[in-house]
Amino acid sequence: MLGCFNDGEIKDNARFESGSLNNCIFSLFPALKVSRTYPNTNGGKNYSYLNTRRIEGSEYKCGLGK
Repeated sequence: MLGCFNDGEIKDNARFESGSLNNCIFSLFPALKVSRTYPNTNGGKNYSYLNTRRIEGSEYKCGLGK
């Protein structure tokens, strides 16, 4: 089972446009695993993305990302 916590609005556009350092992606099964966000090295404040469509030439894969 996979889930995410995002403390802001997340848009389905494959761009890092939301969130904070509190965001995380987690799995509950078969074992609890948490993948937390980390500070943006370019000074940005966008930590997560959602992409449900295959976008030709996009560097982001389909799904949730951080």
